[in-house]
Amino acid sequence: MRVLVQSYGSRGDVEPYLALSCALNAAGHEAVLCAPEKFGSWISGLGVEFAPSTNAQTDMLAHPLIREIIEDNGKVKGSRADRQRKRRGLKEIKAQLLDEVLPTMMNDVKNAADDRVDLVVYRDLHAHYVAEWLGVPAVLTSLEADVVPSRYYPSGLVPAGMKLPKPLNLLSHKISDVLVRSSVVTRRTSRWRAAELGLPSRRGQSNMLAAPGGGPVTVLNALSAHLAPPAPDWPKWVHTTGFWELPTDPAWTPPRELERFLAEGEPPVFVGFGSIAGADPREKGRIVRAAIAAAGVRAVVVEGDGGVVIDEPDHNILVLQSVPYGWLLPRVRAAVHAGGTGTTHAVTAAGIPQLVVPFYNEQGEWGRQLSALGAAPEPVRQRDLTVDRLTAALRKIAQDERIASTARELGERVRAEDGTGTAVALLERVHHRTKEAV
Repeated sequence: MRVLVQSYGSRGDVEPYLALSCALNAAGHEAVLCAPEKFGSWISGLGVEFAPSTNAQTDMLAHPLIREIIEDNGKVKGSRADRQRKRRGLKEIKAQLLDEVLPTMMNDVKNAADDRVDLVVYRDLHAHYVAEWLGVPAVLTSLEADVVPSRYYPSGLVPAGMKLPKPLNLLSHKISDVLVRSSVVTRRTSRWRAAELGLPSRRGQSNMLAAPGGGPVTVLNALSAHLAPPAPDWPKWVHTTGFWELPTDPAWTPPRELERFLAEGEPPVFVGFGSIAGADPREKGRIVRAAIAAAGVRAVVVEGDGGVVIDEPDHNILVLQSVPYGWLLPRVRAAVHAGGTGTTHAVTAAGIPQLVVPFYNEQGEWGRQLSALGAAPEPVRQRDLTVDRLTAALRKIAQDERIASTARELGERVRAEDGTGTAVALLERVHHRTKEAV
């Protein structure tokens, strides 16, 4: 079975799809992963066939205006003149995204396809059009629990963290469906479908939950059932598989300074905000450095793509550019992170207390869920982060035995899931049904 896997976004967005691709290859199948070009050596180095896609969408996250708005939780703030300037800038970025980036990304998925592909596994981006063009099934995947209509989860239209009555959750999906079908993105991708793929127009063509013949598509939520419980009203073709975790490369060896730092004192705290950078990563680094000193803990700070920057760390801080979380997290006592889906699952699986410091609401929702489960204190938003708040939170996650005990128990349950194995078995079932129908 040859499977075209499509992903985009940051390293954290791509990594679960790389994990799935590796699992497909290990099961004797053939995966080709279409992802941003900047990740090519990483993907190819793990033995996965790589189909490059443009970096333009991920590069936009580094735009100063985007960083500023991320820091403000997606809101346009400032004086009237500042707001006008930001809106003009956002209008230009949106035009570039629609006119240049989106068509290029769609063409990249098309170019990754060939007549040997048996299945298309995709995140969204209307890549089901490519599956229709090839005449093979498409399997929709998600790193959130808001794709399929439900009374238990609202649509992505609703701000994360907002609690609605169950009927309104379901209504939010209906409203979202109307808005998506009439959106500029849908109109652009529909025109691309006709012009580039030569497919005739059909009713419901933009509906990613329906196959061209009208039947349902298989949906895989790459999430732990212990963090995002399956909705009771989801149909049987929706599956929560467990998170798709990428095992640490057995050939990877830790740098000497990391081994030495871990050996010379009590287990440190991990601090890292991933690939998203706010308006002033060095100011964030100043806060982190001061809070670590005040809390009396040791820390490994992973800068990533600039979420936090510490130029002159104290003796109790080790700063690294990157490190495999699967190797590091079991060796630390607690973690402070931004709340991305992948990092949240990795920290939870490690069985350690954590503090979520979200840039935006979707990340904050993971923090609120972990707090409700008793494995973390309440999240602290990036824009609200101060030395005093971070100091208090560091002491809590480093010293509170009740949180530590809950985190260990939750970690055992999450580790018992086989996300990629379950996903591979479900994809094999889809392929088998297709072969039987031919």
